[in-house]
Amino acid sequence: MIFCCYRNGDKYAGECFGVGIHGFGVYCFSNGHCHEGSWHDGSKQGYGMDTFQNGDSNCGEQDSGSLNKSLPPLADTVLQANLGCRKGQLKMQFIFAESMKGLEVELQLQLELPPR
Repeated sequence: MIFCCYRNGDKYAGECFGVGIHGFGVYCFSNGHCHEGSWHDGSKQGYGMDTFQNGDSNCGEQDSGSLNKSLPPLADTVLQANLGCRKGQLKMQFIFAESMKGLEVELQLQLELPPR
């Protein structure tokens, strides 16, 4: 699992394969839209939910990034997919925060060393 912050402000927490988004994950776009669900080679694939900045949402089965089969937000398949994504996202945020604490301490120690 990975946690990525992109230069354009987008964020992703979830599974990956090789160098691409692949598996379950949450992608939050800088414009406020989010997708929680399955990914395949960087495209929305399988069950998931899109939440838009205005609060609207689309839920269902995605195919190559397009909503193929609409489902209600509380459908078991959508809930299970999103639950898996959220657990992974929380775990990755914790790991990321902990690793940043260590990096801050390491950088602080480096800055306090006298010049050679």
